[in-house]
Amino acid sequence: MSIKKISESWFYNLNDLWEFSKLEIEKDIKVVLFDEWNFNKEIIVWENSKVKLCWFLQDENDYKMFMRQTWEGSKVKIKYLLLSKNNKKTKATIHSKIESNFSKTDVFVSSLSAENWEIDLDWIIELAPNFRQMAGHLIEENVFLWEKAKIRWIPTLLVKSNEVEASHACKIEKISEDDLFYLRSRWIDKKSAVWILIEAKLKNIFKYIEKEDFYENFLEKIWKEIFD
Repeated sequence: MSIKKISESWFYNLNDLWEFSKLEIEKDIKVVLFDEWNFNKEIIVWENSKVKLCWFLQDENDYKMFMRQTWEGSKVKIKYLLLSKNNKKTKATIHSKIESNFSKTDVFVSSLSAENWEIDLDWIIELAPNFRQMAGHLIEENVFLWEKAKIRWIPTLLVKSNEVEASHACKIEKISEDDLFYLRSRWIDKKSAVWILIEAKLKNIFKYIEKEDFYENFLEKIWKEIFD
């Protein structure tokens, strides 16, 4: 197994680290990670480190990621976008395991579902036994852009200790017809109006990377995935 140790606070595009199947975030640093290559990987977070992770998953693949917080006081925030098209099935199994005192994971997953798209997601947050003051929170938002799509999501909390916080929630909605009507009444075509509403959600997911040089090109790529 190839291992990459990250020891400096910085932004890391994991596309540049694709050959490593295991990443170790060393102690007392703050890092932002971005990935759109969909390689299976394990990420280990050390003591008092803070990790912000943005992910874009679109390929037809059985993708797996394992996030472990193994030292005290680590904080992880994960923002995920799931996208599929042309009758493809986007599938992922994600396991976040906290096995340290005073550590926390916050996960937000957004699925954008258009015509004939299928998304299959299993996300597990595990709070290991014999540790205290751990917290794990998992939220999913499913947005239907058109009429026909399928989403299967299994949120799982494995709580094996007593002194913890844990929660999960799920929201399902369509693009608001009232919002579309308002934008169309301002002489905005339907495709652009839909994009304006989607982009507001994308900014929430990818706000950690808005200052990066590739951000605008990245949004353009998502535009093409949805509308082309």
